Amino acid sequence: MGDIVGSPWVFSTALIIASLFSLVIAFYSWKRRSLPAAASLAGISLAASVYCIGYAMELASSALPDMLFWSRFEYLGIAVLPAFWVIFVAQYTNKKRFLTEPVRMALFSLSGLTLILHWTQAFHHFYYVAPRVDASGPFPLLAFNKGPWYWVHQVFINIAFLLAFLLLAASLRGSSPVQRRRTGIMILGSVFPWLFYLVYLSGLGPQDIDLVPFGLALAGPVFAWGVFRLKLLDLVPIARESIFDGMRDGVIVVDVLGRVIDLNPAAGRIFPPLARNTIGQDLAAILPGQPEILGLLRFGAPPEVEILVESEAGRRYYQVRRSPVMNGRRLVGHSIMLSDMTSHNLLQEKLRQQATVDDLTGAFNRRYFLEVGRRELARAKRYSRALSVVIFDLDNFKKINDTFGHEAGDRVLAKTVETVRKELRVSDILGRHGGEEFALILPETPPKHACAVADRVRQALNRIELQVDSGGSLGFTASFGVSGTENVGENPLEDFIRGADRAMYEAKAAGRNCVRCVVCPKS
Repeated sequence: MGDIVGSPWVFSTALIIASLFSLVIAFYSWKRRSLPAAASLAGISLAASVYCIGYAMELASSALPDMLFWSRFEYLGIAVLPAFWVIFVAQYTNKKRFLTEPVRMALFSLSGLTLILHWTQAFHHFYYVAPRVDASGPFPLLAFNKGPWYWVHQVFINIAFLLAFLLLAASLRGSSPVQRRRTGIMILGSVFPWLFYLVYLSGLGPQDIDLVPFGLALAGPVFAWGVFRLKLLDLVPIARESIFDGMRDGVIVVDVLGRVIDLNPAAGRIFPPLARNTIGQDLAAILPGQPEILGLLRFGAPPEVEILVESEAGRRYYQVRRSPVMNGRRLVGHSIMLSDMTSHNLLQEKLRQQATVDDLTGAFNRRYFLEVGRRELARAKRYSRALSVVIFDLDNFKKINDTFGHEAGDRVLAKTVETVRKELRVSDILGRHGGEEFALILPETPPKHACAVADRVRQALNRIELQVDSGGSLGFTASFGVSGTENVGENPLEDFIRGADRAMYEAKAAGRNCVRCVVCPKS
């Protein structure tokens, strides 16, 4: 047994297997190099493969020239491994903004200088001094004294490993359980070669064998598990930034107990309390003022709702959709997506307003006035209530336009609506019936009371004095006709309008600026 353990071929075989593992990962990663961080993982894996195969052949050699040849070969991987490792972890943990062009150049310049100094060490002894064969152990090993650049490279390797570890550890905070699992695989895979390296550097290892390739041999299966089984490259955090974090829609992910397990920055902007460290907290405790969102999580609740969010930035409307998060056939949580519908709602409101409101005066247009009026008439009929209709027309309006201009005429129309509204109840309905003619529907108002309302409005219009460009003031009057009933029967709205219109013309004939009333007979 001791002969087997003491044979260099045992170690060489293990390293060759590790090299093949790394080659497979390198090939798989390079094929998927369009994915973030895939190309740098391919670089790490290829460098590790070269390192392992080079050291395997160095251990299998017994002559110094052969050992030196394979040492130079393995440094093709050793020199660039720290640079690729820092780049990969920075990309994986979403710290790519630090990977500026000067930083990349510095990393690979150090790697390139290390490779050159190692290959040319016979001329300057900056890296190795007095290389020789050490035959004191079970099998011959390459031995040497360490030059100054050797220690520079060791510092570079340690800083790279330490920085990568800190970045990975920091990324665990605030990440989702799924992402923490993948990052844990990364940390585990990186710890093996670093620990083996520290043992080798301290001189505590067997003989003077370089233990780093054996750490890579253990890391290979871990990375293979992450890449092939857990789809490490498919779900790296940089992809999460590009898709999840970069979404304009807010997304909140909760578990089946309603605890927040993930969210994107957009959700934090919509609800600032979420932007704090809320992972693991109950959503109901974070957003107590949003019962509509919390209601989505109840069993049997509809999957979609619209909410209004008021903040210092103003009122925003959001469509909120809930989707299940499944693990196979098991429900493990819900994703809540918040889509900003403010522009859409404002456009819809504008279109509704354009379809129902007169642009100039702000009163209901004729079509919508009749629609609302018929609904009010049907309600009055159902409950046997009173209802009256008022038609009024501005007196001598054409003269106003001819004398003061159409702009003044428009101001008169707008001022009329503004003044009339102040004299009406909230339930009363005002519409522009056409030109300078307006109509009122007064629910639960018998003709006698409607005539009093009309006269009050008439007097209010008489008090208006508009300033005109000539420096003077402009006043105007209106003639009113009222038609109504104490108890609405089968009469259509048009009967009330025709009656009020006839009464209005009677007021015109009586000298204008007065009110005339008729009672619409009950059919």
